[in-house]
Amino acid sequence: MSEVIDGGEVVGLPMDSVIYPLMLSLQGETKKGKTYFAASFPNAFLLDFAPSKMSFAKVIPDELAMTRTVGEGFRSIFTPVKKPDGVHWVPKIPGFDYKQQYFFVKNTDMLDAAIEKAKLFKESLPKDAGKVWLVIDDTIRWRNMEILHWVETKGKWPIREQFGIVTQQMLGKITQWQNDFNVLLIHKMVEDYDTKEPKAQVYPGNADYLSDCNLEIRTIQKNNNLHQAIVVHSNGHCHECSPDYIREILDPDPMTVLSMLKIPRELW
Repeated sequence: MSEVIDGGEVVGLPMDSVIYPLMLSLQGETKKGKTYFAASFPNAFLLDFAPSKMSFAKVIPDELAMTRTVGEGFRSIFTPVKKPDGVHWVPKIPGFDYKQQYFFVKNTDMLDAAIEKAKLFKESLPKDAGKVWLVIDDTIRWRNMEILHWVETKGKWPIREQFGIVTQQMLGKITQWQNDFNVLLIHKMVEDYDTKEPKAQVYPGNADYLSDCNLEIRTIQKNNNLHQAIVVHSNGHCHECSPDYIREILDPDPMTVLSMLKIPRELW
């Protein structure tokens, strides 16, 4: 690995000698704009996972959702518009291409197919277009799908230690994906049983800790007006004690957020 030398001293490493994919975690309560915000990242590719429910020793897929051609995330980024020849679903995000940037994931085979489609999208972009962001929407649905796959292949419900294996397999997939993409994980928030406060369901475990930045999207009121806001829970690119550390970003868009988090443009 080459080094940057200034006045005979090693002062750093050149950008092209370090392979460093970004990973962000985005949490938020239902209907706060997680999917729309994440899909607005430059060159986003959205993996929209099918819903399911986990009960005691079973995962129950949403059978109605399995018959559909799009997932719940689709409605967040497309809207029906009446045209002279009928109703068309049009993107809310300018330039977002359904055929190239979206995949409704119902099982692990479809997940593999989605990754291959994302690679084709990456290859279709100009060299100076920047990185592709692989958006996982959302991580609890992905985890449930992986557990269901375990049950279908092993024929039994995983014991406690085997849940750890599922987690490691998910982390392994993320590491693999990072060979080609930056990764953005969307974590659903639910009411904590004890505190009654919203709490993120983070999967795979410690993904928020492993992320470059852990962000929360919420709605806040300032000066008698409602604003969307990004709350920065952690940022590996700027120390919390730094005078220019950002804790809250009002009316955010991804490009502004990435810049304010001190993440170099070359990484995204």
